Parts: sequence; C-alpha cells; structure tokens
Amino acid sequence: MIWKDRLPIAPLDSNRVQRETGAQTVYDWINLFNGFQAELPEPFAVIDVLEGVGSKEACEALRALRRNPRTVRSASINMGSNRLWNINPILYEIADRTNPSTALDLGCGAGRDAVWLAANGWEVTAVDRLQTNLDWLKKLRAAYAPNDAIHWVLANLNEAAPENQYDLVLLHYCWDQNYFELAKKCVAQGGYLSILAHTFTHRNCFGNPREAKILDSKELNLEGFELVIDRKFWSIDRHSVSVVLRRL
Repeated sequence: MIWKDRLPIAPLDSNRVQRETGAQTVYDWINLFNGFQAELPEPFAVIDVLEGVGSKEACEALRALRRNPRTVRSASINMGSNRLWNINPILYEIADRTNPSTALDLGCGAGRDAVWLAANGWEVTAVDRLQTNLDWLKKLRAAYAPNDAIHWVLANLNEAAPENQYDLVLLHYCWDQNYFELAKKCVAQGGYLSILAHTFTHRNCFGNPREAKILDSKELNLEGFELVIDRKFWSIDRHSVSVVLRRL
C-alpha cells in the first residue's frame, strides 16, 4: 500500500509569513527560522521560496543558515498544509510493505518521522531524553497532525524498559548497541525495525561521530529477524546506512 502524504512539501510563502509574523529585515527572518529549526531540511538542501514580498530577505536568511533557496513563481499544491522538511525516504519504502498500525520512535529528536507517521494513520509513541526535542515534536504535531495519535515519553534509552510491542520501531540516528537490543525487544512478530546510522565513511570524512555510534551492518545480531534492506548512501552532508529488519 502506498500512503497519501498528508504533509506535502511546498514553497515557503514569504508574503504570508511576513503578514503573520511582521518579519521585515534579514535579521528578523534569521530569528524566525531559528525559531523553527525543527522544520528546516538538512544543510545545503534546496528550499523553494514563493516570489513576492519578503522573498529576497527570506532567501538571504536561508543562505546564512546554510540552506540553498531558490525563488519560484507559483505553488502547485495546497499551501495550507505545507511543510519545509523532507520526509525520510525509508518511511515510504516501509509504507509499501505494511498498513498503518502502532509505531515506536526511539530517540525521536524533533519528531518529524513521528508526526508524519501519525498524520498517515499510525498510533505513535515517541521517546527522547531531551525535553527540548519533545517540545519541538509538540509544535510540529499542533501544526500538522493535531487530531492524530502521538504519545511522547521523556526517558533515557539506557534506562528504558519495553512495556509494549509495536508493528514498527524506528532507531534513526541514535545508534547504540544497547539501544539496538532495546529496539529488538519492542518489535511485534511480523513487525519492522528501521535503523539509520552514520558509517565509517562519514566518520573518516568529517571526524564524527565517535566509533561506538558507527553502525557496521555486517556485525548485527539478526537472530529472530530477517534482513529486508541494507543500503549505504550519501544525503548531502552525511553518509548513512539504512537497515530494515522484520521480526520472524
């Protein structure tokens, strides 16, 4: 099944934003974007900006924040539900394999994946150790999935104990062997575990993260699971590995 993405990406409507926020100068726009960094895509990503009032200042501010804005003259989708961030492509692949059910996002960060899943019919539990990340998740949910089911939990994954099992478990960019063992326990029979992590190639290029946070998929203990996806890829500023497992 292919889900309909209820959160389409769209050009930034600078005229509307200026009316609603009063942003005038480039400095105003930088402050505004800093206020919703959770919605900006990765550094150097292209962001379309609708031509009009405020578009020049918005583009300058985005360039200052290491994004790549380009001006467009029209939007082809409903601007009422637009988002700026790019949906994690692995979620679309998992969508082809399953129907919306229950999901657990371990180390959810700003909550983009959790919000997208909830907007597309999943009942989501999101866990993170930082209150600031959960605050961002709440803001994204209020904007894009206010009537959908997201439960958030403030917890350190080293101290978390699974209470339920889920049809989909995410462990995205918070790799740790202990977290992996926790995530496996949380996957229901027939369910999926999606892992995204940095590779040694990334560490060799950029000097981070530390070696314990690097995933070598060949060293994974797959007992009780089958390997569905094992793929390395570049995405602008990072080299990653995507591993998807299915519990037998």
